[in-house]
Amino acid sequence: MMMQQRFIPLQASHTKMNHNINVREDDILEVVTDLRSWDDDHKVAIINNYGACGSNASMIVAQAKEPSSGISRSPDENRQYPFWIPGLDSRAITAYCTKLASITKVKAERPAILCFGGQVSLFVRLDRKLYDSITVFRQHLDRVDSVVMSLGEPSIFPDIFSREPVQNPVKLQTMLITAVVGHSFGEITALCVAGVLKLQDTVRLVIERAKLVRDSWEPESGAMIAVEVDESVVHELVQEANRTPNSDHSVSIACYNGPRSFTLAGTTAAVDAVQLLIHGKSPHIRSKRLSVTNAFHSKLVEKLAEGLGQIGKGIEFQPPVVPIERATEEASNGQLDWTFIP
Repeated sequence: MMMQQRFIPLQASHTKMNHNINVREDDILEVVTDLRSWDDDHKVAIINNYGACGSNASMIVAQAKEPSSGISRSPDENRQYPFWIPGLDSRAITAYCTKLASITKVKAERPAILCFGGQVSLFVRLDRKLYDSITVFRQHLDRVDSVVMSLGEPSIFPDIFSREPVQNPVKLQTMLITAVVGHSFGEITALCVAGVLKLQDTVRLVIERAKLVRDSWEPESGAMIAVEVDESVVHELVQEANRTPNSDHSVSIACYNGPRSFTLAGTTAAVDAVQLLIHGKSPHIRSKRLSVTNAFHSKLVEKLAEGLGQIGKGIEFQPPVVPIERATEEASNGQLDWTFIP
């Protein structure tokens, strides 16, 4: 729009440059503070985006060529067409074109796929304005809150709006399910949205699962750390961390988030060893210690498998009303049952 309309808008909320940024005249840098005309013959701009997780992407955009003002009236004898539609008059040609259009394949619309991420913090911090302003969203949350309280747990309100950390996994995870944050934990949300689990069973599963984590987990809650690097390097990092003195060999890859995005989990000491290795030998590796209550998807969960199975046996699984794909190495086939839970 800036290139088409030939103007540069002012930078919103900017009045003066940060005194910590040393700007010189030869930097050729200016933050526009008023509407400016853009009359260059060839316009080029760079678009920069900083993602919430630390990603940084840039793209250069150049002005498109102006369309030709003149249209050639002379026929091109050598031009070839995929179809030649003759007719005695315009009505005949229109009829043929209509018939051709009826058998022409139309490009299918891109499918909409809902993706639910996992637990990455100790609070939900839902914006109260969002809850107050969107009726259908408020109705869904109120319904979930009613189910939570019917199962003997405290209301998700007002803590779902709080910015304070919640250490109790039962209280935290019943709020997370309503805020729709899935992948791993959010797979439960996806099953509910897809119709595999009824809302009552979904909330009960979250509560019972969280109680098992709270009451039956080992004294060592563990820790998790996200790393961005090639998979081969991650395996080397895990092996080296498990070889360190006094290692309990517990650290492992918990989540394969992407080609260069992984989550490691283990005891607190094991994850500390990973951090020390990264900071000492591989400072180029991007990493972030996750603020979670427990080391999910790790060896520390193995002792909970039997209890999780008992929870799963008390839940009714339905065929999905929309296709659902699990976050597993192999494609999932067949109807889900209680064995999904452990």
